This record gives sequence, structure tokens and C-alpha cells, in this order.
Amino acid sequence: MSQDSTEAYLHTFQEEKQELIVRISWCWEKGLPPFPMIGNYYKARARFDRAIDVKTGEVIGEGIAFNWLEWLSEKKLFGFRFGYHFQRGHLYRLLVREDLPRDNVQFRRYYVEQLLEKNVNEPKLLPNLREFSLNRKPSQFEMQIDWLGENCTVCVEMAAGDKESETASKKLEEICTDLPAFDHRIKEYIVDTMSGSIKEWCGKEIGREEFMKRLRVPLITIHEDNSMEFVFDDDNLFGGHSILLEMDSEGQLTAVMLAG
Repeated sequence: MSQDSTEAYLHTFQEEKQELIVRISWCWEKGLPPFPMIGNYYKARARFDRAIDVKTGEVIGEGIAFNWLEWLSEKKLFGFRFGYHFQRGHLYRLLVREDLPRDNVQFRRYYVEQLLEKNVNEPKLLPNLREFSLNRKPSQFEMQIDWLGENCTVCVEMAAGDKESETASKKLEEICTDLPAFDHRIKEYIVDTMSGSIKEWCGKEIGREEFMKRLRVPLITIHEDNSMEFVFDDDNLFGGHSILLEMDSEGQLTAVMLAG
């Protein structure tokens, strides 16, 4: 990553720093594909479902589809290659910078400046099953499926108290019945929609086949209304922004946009 591109990436976050205590809901684990390389750096990520602003005591993150933690980790020969070694379900106190304001409130990004404390004890972030059941707020569980030989994370939203989501299972069955064809369909839609803006971002033309190959495994969310979102890493085609593809409950692809 050149100095200019590094600075451009860091300028997508606000200058003001804040302390958060976060509960990690997703992080890299052995067996998952590595993060993409940008020059000599990994563009590493983790995700949290709830957090507390240490200064205000406010609980944040609830109701947001994706709360991303991001950081750049320089490539090295030994040790954990992705810098911060977070663990799912654990609490951490972090010094972060939030991304610049955006229209899409379902995506929030925070650049991790420093890991301040591990294994934090914060009762507000512990699961409260009674409160959760009474509020009937949407909850989310995650699963891993095989996506053409690679692990793929699927987030399923469902009403609190539901024991299972038969509709979500049927959605996945429909996709996985002929996964190669479905994979080709959604990537082709992205390429058809966004190929015209590639040169503007990359400074050069990218062929269809190369564009499709660089769209790897999506992060999938199945919403309560049975619509779906597929989030792809852009492999630095669009300045590090994620590519968000939306599909309605009838299976029609409806929109592609950049996010994050």
C-alpha cells in the first residue's frame, strides 16, 4: 500500500478518538480465508454486536447490521499475522475512530487505534435473556456454510424467542441447490452494474472475468422479511469499500452499492 493510499484510507475516519468496550461477534478463526493483502498490509476486520461508549455510558451498536472494527496489519513472517487477536464473545476496551457520517446507517466502521484492555467485565454487555424476550427486538445468530470450498458466514435475523427459522433454512437450501450457478448470477449482476465505474476508481479497465474472480466469498444476512444482503470485500477495486448486493424476498436482485 502506498503512503498516499494509506493516508486516503485513514482519512475515511473521523479525527476524534473515543473509547469503546465492545463485545466481539465475529473475528478471523483458523480455517477461514485470509484477509486481502494491500501492498505489505492486511486489511483486517472484526465485528461487534454491542458496545458501550466509555465516556457517555451509552450502549451502541444494537439494530445495526454491521459494526465493523478495522485496522491495518503489516505483513510479517512470525506470530499472528493479523495484528489484534480478538476472540468471539469476549469484551475488549478499545481506542477507536468512527468513520465519516454516511447515509447508510446499517454500516458503521471504527478504526482501531489501540487495544487498551482485554477480558473486560461489563455487566451491561452480558446477555439479559429476560429483557431480550420481553422487548421482542430482532436477534441474530450466525452459522458457517461451505461456499465453493471456502467458509462463508451467514447471519440470520429472527424475532427474539423464536427457536428456529424455517424460512431462512429454505432460503439457504434454494441457494445451495445449485451454488455455482447462484454464485455466478450474483457476481455477474455486480459486474454488469458496477463495471462502468471501475476505471474511475482504479484508474484502469478491469476485464469481466478478472472482476468476477476478485469477488470472493460474501458475508450473507437473511432479514426477518426474507430479503437478503450479500457483502463482498472489494479487493481494493473501490478504494477499500465493501460491495453490498441486495435481494428481495422473491429472489430478485434489486440493488448494488458501495458501503463501508
